[in-house]
Amino acid sequence: MTMAIAVQNRQRMVRINTPHVKRQLLRVMTYLGCQDQELSVVFADDRLLHDLNRTYRDKDRPTNVLAFPQEPIDTAGPTAGLLGDVVVSLLTAEREAQTLEQPLETRVVYLLIHGLLHLLGYDHEQSDAARQRMEALEQELLAYLTA
Repeated sequence: MTMAIAVQNRQRMVRINTPHVKRQLLRVMTYLGCQDQELSVVFADDRLLHDLNRTYRDKDRPTNVLAFPQEPIDTAGPTAGLLGDVVVSLLTAEREAQTLEQPLETRVVYLLIHGLLHLLGYDHEQSDAARQRMEALEQELLAYLTA
């Protein structure tokens, strides 16, 4: 099996350059050693993220990104097969991109990196040290993409 990313756009309000985002995410997955991995990406709206956040995290509000592992997370590193799903609200991502004065695709790639790292066992909510490790890797990956 080779590295693959399946992208499903379940919203029609925000336009995004999907091929560019997919290329960037493939580069990130290669950098992280996720050969032989598959990832499902869903672009959605705030309503779906709100429903998922309430159902799976008991948080009654929309959010920008959620990650759902296919199998229990193994902190020893990626295993062969499907990593899971990363769901991004393009409406929220667009608002955040405007606030940060960056292109939508830049913000979405960051959110996908964040979700991917969760699928690989990183958890910023675990401790300050875990948050710092995850943020450092996010910055390393973003720097790699712009180098």
